Amino acid sequence: MLDLESAIRFHTEEAEKMRLHKKVNEIILGTEAYERNLQEHTQTAEWLKELAERRKQPEIIHCKDCKRKGTKNCVANAWTTIFGFGVKDDFYCGLAERRTE
Repeated sequence: MLDLESAIRFHTEEAEKMRLHKKVNEIILGTEAYERNLQEHTQTAEWLKELAERRKQPEIIHCKDCKRKGTKNCVANAWTTIFGFGVKDDFYCGLAERRTE
């Protein structure tokens, strides 16, 4: 099984090989099949690159999964104290840490 970076590299290289040998591929596959295969490799590489970028983003941890919930370090508790209203379990903040138990 390929890891994400290897899959990106594979589909990028396959698209480049297809472009490099366009005439031969069009003779062997036919123009429509060549264009479809080229598009598939190009699109797959683009989607995988987007996936890799999205994986770099920080994980969002909601209140219901946070180990700080209900403690003095809980942002939701501060909102309740300061503004007088509670937050729902799907609220999240930058201080959240995932509960491990």
